[in-house]
Amino acid sequence: MKYLNSYINSNTKPELNPSLLWDFGEKEFDLQKNKKIIIQRVVEYGTLEDWSFIIKQYGEAEVVRNIKELSGLSKLNVNFICKVFNLKPHELKCCTKPQWRKQHWV
Repeated sequence: MKYLNSYINSNTKPELNPSLLWDFGEKEFDLQKNKKIIIQRVVEYGTLEDWSFIIKQYGEAEVVRNIKELSGLSKLNVNFICKVFNLKPHELKCCTKPQWRKQHWV
């Protein structure tokens, strides 16, 4: 996780980019209840500051546990996750379970 350390160890409090949660109203949004959605959106669309937010908010172990359960990640996201968290692709659900339908653009 050496790639994210400079963001995580900074003294500024990271904030989650609200555009990642475009389909939620601010009043009805709960960080703990919607943890899986937040982590998935950060993996798919987040910046390094967003990554710093989820790691500080939930802890590295919880983030990795949730990432391993995500399905349908792109090869780019899988490569990034494996590099940052020192994982192997076979540890990720998206790489071990076949998709129900073939993707249109593949």
